[in-house]
Amino acid sequence: MALKDVVDELEREIERERKRLIDEGSREAEKIKSLAKEKAQKLEEEGNKEIEELEEEVRRERIAGAHLEAKRILNRELGKKTDAIVSAAWQEFKSMREKDGQAYAKILSQILKKGKEEMGKGKLCCAKEEEGMIRKMAPSWKIENSDECKDGGIILESEDGKIRINGSLRNIFEEKLEKNIRWKAWKLLLKEAQSTGLQMRE
Repeated sequence: MALKDVVDELEREIERERKRLIDEGSREAEKIKSLAKEKAQKLEEEGNKEIEELEEEVRRERIAGAHLEAKRILNRELGKKTDAIVSAAWQEFKSMREKDGQAYAKILSQILKKGKEEMGKGKLCCAKEEEGMIRKMAPSWKIENSDECKDGGIILESEDGKIRINGSLRNIFEEKLEKNIRWKAWKLLLKEAQSTGLQMRE
């Protein structure tokens, strides 16, 4: 789903929630007026000041509750949309194996270079379908298949098992890209939400 579509859907959801909260507020206002009228009949001798204070207190409580509910809804929807953007980014990142073989080979070469510098040689884990290609790049390594690399990349391990370099695409994405993508997506979606008039209140 394109980012614009994600933002558009978020805006529509926020607008629906805003209208619902306004409608609920109107109904609650009518209830408050009814309660206040009954109370007024009992408190006529004490004057209108106490009635006005009661109405104001109830109104503040209702408004505070509505703000908290709106904030909860907004956070929930922002979380869903952010997760969707991160998921789409991951799909795009791992597709480099098919879309950009040159960039993918460069990543593998960098991982192998680091492995050779730190451990010389050892065990190399990769996806089964990539074993032939990897073997040409790392003929001196003992190659095994691993589900950890099913989405691409390689994992290197020293012969004594003390050094391990996780160069799977999933691990690279999670450690070096996901946090930044998630933060930027959240900020952008929040900015779009606030531009519609729905503010995050404490």
